[in-house]
Amino acid sequence: MKIRTKILLIMLLLFMVVGTSIIVVNHITTRNMIEDHTYNHL
Repeated sequence: MKIRTKILLIMLLLFMVVGTSIIVVNHITTRNMIEDHTYNHL
C-alpha cells in the first residue's frame, strides 16, 4: 500500500472519529439544555 493511501485512510478515520465525537457532545448538550428549560418552565 502506498504511503499516500495510508495517510488518506488515517486522515479519513481521524475525521470520522472527530466528527462522531462532536455529534455526540452536541446531542448530549442539547438534550441537557432542553431538559433544563423544560424544568424551569414547569
